[in-house]
Amino acid sequence: MTKEQLISEITKILVDKKCRNVLSIDVSAKTDVTEAYIVCSAKNPPQAKAAYEEICAIMEAQGEYTYGVDGLREGRWIVMDYDKVIVHIFHTSVRDLYRFEELWGDADGKNITRFDIE
Repeated sequence: MTKEQLISEITKILVDKKCRNVLSIDVSAKTDVTEAYIVCSAKNPPQAKAAYEEICAIMEAQGEYTYGVDGLREGRWIVMDYDKVIVHIFHTSVRDLYRFEELWGDADGKNITRFDIE
């Protein structure tokens, strides 16, 4: 799958699972680790874990597997590595604390694409 296809599929899943403030950040000019981050907020750990499970199920059915997952036990910041795209499912309070968009977004926000409106 291309980066764009991964972003499209995963953000649709997150919106369908009622995650909030779903966006992708193009970080290709800022890091060699990946090309994009997908970021969203979940209101509680069960919602974050449900989003994680749905992503895994749908992506695996399409032959896409994570290279690694972290934070699943606590469910407050789940990170899923799909090589070209890294998914960050934050509990709302954790996302507010780290302000991920400010850290990785351009000053003008042109490298950020929003997929829902909070």
